[in-house]
Amino acid sequence: LEAPVATGDNVVNDVVLTPSGDAGFVSYTGAGGGVVRFEEDGTPTQFSDAVGDNTRLSSSFRFNCLYAPSTDDDLLRFLFTGDLVVEGNSTITDPFDSTVSTDGRFLYISSTTGNSIRTFDIGDNVLLDTVLDTSIENPTKMTHTGNRLFVAHGDSDTVSVYSTSAANPVPVLVATQQVGDNPFGISYCQPTAICQQ
Repeated sequence: LEAPVATGDNVVNDVVLTPSGDAGFVSYTGAGGGVVRFEEDGTPTQFSDAVGDNTRLSSSFRFNCLYAPSTDDDLLRFLFTGDLVVEGNSTITDPFDSTVSTDGRFLYISSTTGNSIRTFDIGDNVLLDTVLDTSIENPTKMTHTGNRLFVAHGDSDTVSVYSTSAANPVPVLVATQQVGDNPFGISYCQPTAICQQ
């Protein structure tokens, strides 16, 4: 299996685990960027290089799909987790990151150049709407908590909070919070989980 992860110009970009934790999917950047499936023992078992050069990952195991936005070709690809074959795609301007809603029904995609967040209906494969907030630039990483979407805005030193629901999945801005310099990552810990830094 030839999977040039973290070698030469290729750098690990994102990691997504299966719900059971018995496998993980790793995307990497660089020429011909790809996605590799690793089993629990670290063995790579599947590889796909048809995902663009700068790819991040989100997963919806409700549909056994990985969602791979790639900034180099304006595509959001859908990959089947079983064999990493691209099952379809949607055109989105400069998609940077994506996160699946906790109920597995919607995908949120950020675009740093368009300063927008797109809402994608996973079941119907349809883009629903665009959230534009030009006062908060550079939406990068996101996480969904059930009724809130948290978005880190890298160059704006801000985290924004949006409300969402199954009935109204398109995010509505409810709060912003100034944070330290250039917040890039963001994570949510379930209340029943133990979080450590």
